[in-house]
Amino acid sequence: FGAPKDDEAYHSNSHTVIAQPAFLKTKAATFKATWQLAEGQRLVSVLGYRKTNENSVQEFDGASVLPGPTPVFYTKRPQDAKQISEELRLESDWSDTQRSTVGLYYWDSEYTINQDTYVFGALSNSPFFVQKTKSKAVFGQYDWDVASNVTLTIGGRYNKEDKDACGSLRTPTSFLSFGSCNLGNYQGSYIDPATGATITSTGKESWS
Repeated sequence: FGAPKDDEAYHSNSHTVIAQPAFLKTKAATFKATWQLAEGQRLVSVLGYRKTNENSVQEFDGASVLPGPTPVFYTKRPQDAKQISEELRLESDWSDTQRSTVGLYYWDSEYTINQDTYVFGALSNSPFFVQKTKSKAVFGQYDWDVASNVTLTIGGRYNKEDKDACGSLRTPTSFLSFGSCNLGNYQGSYIDPATGATITSTGKESWS
């Protein structure tokens, strides 16, 4: 017991009861293509893809439950995420001083976490959560060089985004779920710890 003599000693002499393996794997690719449709008219496509897989064991206390090397509180936390996006835009040069860009954008992503929580060496609970996001947009911009050092720009973007979430909480004696993950629907009320207000869940929360 006792505080280390300095911050450097604290970080170099940390203590854990169990090993804490972790990994993060990422795959990503971006493809860009440009077509010259006519003089001063270009069609540009940008396609992006990314996928990550992560898993880690994390001990929070550094204390052992006697008589064996079993931590008081630790988690196993695998996470997966993937996303794909596409942007298609038409770039136009109308003259030496006037140009415009119009385009479409699409985004699709999914995030999943499936955690196991252990207390005194026994499985306490296993929260599972999935969130899916889809986003669509249309945009445009017009630039006019009214002087050598002055550019007039007008543009706009409209975006529509939908998010759906679902998940569950499994314990050795109970199972609760919400959303539409084929896990059933949980409807009920809970107390917000920050405000003390009673919040009612419909079991099918979504955001747009």
